[in-house]
Amino acid sequence: MILGEVKSRLYEADVRRFSAKASRVATALDLRAVVPVLFGFVVHPSARQTASALGMLVVASRPG
Repeated sequence: MILGEVKSRLYEADVRRFSAKASRVATALDLRAVVPVLFGFVVHPSARQTASALGMLVVASRPG
């Protein structure tokens, strides 16, 4: 299951919030394989770092 969230600006706190949401959804739906994906037009470096540490994918509108 792919779970995604889209934000115009993505910060570390957004990543942490979405991680918690994705975990709750996976538990509620008894999902075994969940791929959390975040998209942002602007992605702060701390958001990338946190997402990587949590095993989440980050997609940006431009490289960086």
